[in-house]
Amino acid sequence: MVSSPFLLLFLCAAALVCGARCGTTVDRLRGIPLNSKFLYKEGKDFTCLDGSLTISFDWVNDDYCDCPDGSDEPGTSACPRSSFHCANLGASPMNIPSSRVNDLICDCCDGSDEWAGRVRCPNLCEELGRRMKAELAEKVALHREGYATRLKMVDEAKKERQEKQSALEKLEAELGGLSALLEEAKAKMDEAVQLETAAKNAETAAWEETRNAERAAERREEAEAAFKDLDTNNDNKITVDELQSRREFDLNSDGVVATEEAMDLLGNVSEANADHFVNDVWQRIEHRYKTGGYGEVAEDEAHASSEAQYDVGRSFDSKEAESGSKASTEAAEEMESHVAGVVEMPEHEEPTSSPSVGSMESPERRSTSADESVERWPIREMRHTLGADHHVTFTNETQALMSAADEARNKYHEILDNKATIERDIKDIKALLSIDFGPDSALLPLHKECFEVKDTQYTYKLCLFDEAFQISLNDGHRISLGRWGKWIESSSTGVRKQLYENGQSCWNGPMRTTTVVMECGSDSALRSATEPSMCEYTLTFRTPAVCEPPESIHPEHEL
Repeated sequence: MVSSPFLLLFLCAAALVCGARCGTTVDRLRGIPLNSKFLYKEGKDFTCLDGSLTISFDWVNDDYCDCPDGSDEPGTSACPRSSFHCANLGASPMNIPSSRVNDLICDCCDGSDEWAGRVRCPNLCEELGRRMKAELAEKVALHREGYATRLKMVDEAKKERQEKQSALEKLEAELGGLSALLEEAKAKMDEAVQLETAAKNAETAAWEETRNAERAAERREEAEAAFKDLDTNNDNKITVDELQSRREFDLNSDGVVATEEAMDLLGNVSEANADHFVNDVWQRIEHRYKTGGYGEVAEDEAHASSEAQYDVGRSFDSKEAESGSKASTEAAEEMESHVAGVVEMPEHEEPTSSPSVGSMESPERRSTSADESVERWPIREMRHTLGADHHVTFTNETQALMSAADEARNKYHEILDNKATIERDIKDIKALLSIDFGPDSALLPLHKECFEVKDTQYTYKLCLFDEAFQISLNDGHRISLGRWGKWIESSSTGVRKQLYENGQSCWNGPMRTTTVVMECGSDSALRSATEPSMCEYTLTFRTPAVCEPPESIHPEHEL
């Protein structure tokens, strides 16, 4: 018994050619295939194949349609719904509509459809058979080479699946153990953070208490100094008249400190002793107050110039008071800009007594005159702020607790990050193992591998089981033609196809979709790309993964 598929192929092809050359014929009724010969027995009545009628055999192929299904006229054109079988010995048999019989056009390669002889049809089956033989041999060779590669791909896929499954089991076991570790690490972190917080809060509270006491003392010292400065007659009280002599207390900027304005600042009393001034009045005037008599109406210009000269450190000619005043304004503003970039004063912090450049009042409250535009931030307060320690210095014991809390936090987050990574890896492996990579998972080694083919306008890119793209050769613009959806199998041809869905929407049209037709090939490559209809694309992909065993390929012939 012959077992080699290639020897069988050779014998079959030889039989095809010999059948044409040697004039091999088979006794049968015209227009029927060999497998239907038993239904037409000459000398016996014929029953229509649908069982509707029994007629004399003489009525078969008499060019008159008797059976409703047309089965009594397989070799003529009498019945419109019947078909004519071309034997095509030496080539491939075929069926044609009976309406093509004797229509003066040669449809069968053996010319049997024009049996009436009104047109001469040469027998081309021998030449067609040779072509079929060559094509068949080429197809067998292609499948032989591709199938050998496919077997390697199947082995690779099997190995990869086993590795992924083993990795999945290991990760799931590791994830189960992490839950207990994470819970333990969180408990340790919570305990360490609680100790850290308690220690920091205690030391911070003590530090703030000390700082507030120091600031309160400084503020009282400033208030007492201001009291002495404003008490021009040294009678240990501040009066309305004494405030009216100071331009900085001109609340409405009309050039005069009215009695009502002075009374408002004193708290609606005509005079204030030291205690009342320190505890009540100072909070209303401290941001307007200028030391050294800056605000005295008669000497305002000269003092503004000399104070700016002293604090900012610039030399001016005493005879150019007006020019010096403007320069001091610019210098003070420059100083404020510099300090603003270095120091951020704590909210509601009280300034200390010092030579003054002005108050921190809002721009809309400032006077536009030269002397009033000088910033009212005390220079000593700037220096005090720049040099002060505004941060708590924790004890060694508290710093040790902080380090322990940091270590506990880092350990907890390390385990948490590891858990998230493992969960992500598990998800990815499960997603991979759930994909249908075709028979024997042969396409698994090509998972997400990308292939390209170009035409005159675009590069088409296919990343298997992921996404398809169209890329412009002009500007590189990329359009999604769809993401991996599912397999589509053609029932008529057995060809397997892939569908990529939900691509980028067409202009005023549907979302793009792509059908990938899988063909046998010696290597994996994207061969062609077309757009048969708007927003619907077809890619042809050849790969050994879909090649069939050579012995499964048989020539279609009839003896």
